[in-house]
Amino acid sequence: MKKVMRVTSDLHEALIRDCLYNTLEKSGASVEYVKGMLLGMLSILVAGEWTFEEASMFLKERLPSGYREDCFPEAWRKYFV
Repeated sequence: MKKVMRVTSDLHEALIRDCLYNTLEKSGASVEYVKGMLLGMLSILVAGEWTFEEASMFLKERLPSGYREDCFPEAWRKYFV
């Protein structure tokens, strides 16, 4: 990878993990909501000059265990599932 992936602060790390909590069934978030949230998070990272692969790896490393696979668009599942 061409960039070192790191979160700039503990606050950013906590916010990302809080967002990814929504991928769990027990969060009560709808699949459509989570797909939109993931699209937004990936868009922000890619706008920051990361590749889609780098951004998806960054988020995948922070997913909680037991996340719902159907929260990811089918075209993205090879990166997340």
